[in-house]
Amino acid sequence: MEEEARQILRSALQEPIVQTQDLGSRIRARFAALGNIQLPIEARQGVRDPPVLEALSPTKAGGKPKAIKARR
Repeated sequence: MEEEARQILRSALQEPIVQTQDLGSRIRARFAALGNIQLPIEARQGVRDPPVLEALSPTKAGGKPKAIKARR
């Protein structure tokens, strides 16, 4: 049984290595028959300012809660 496993491994290692295309080339080849299709690229929006996070502090003896601003 051990010799049979060695023969299988030897025959598998002696087979020539087949070069395959990368994924991008394979996808391009598959859709080449459709022609040169260009999809529109939407303009990006500017970066927004980060939100100011506020949390309410616990009330003191019936007083109004105070807003606490997060530190940066």
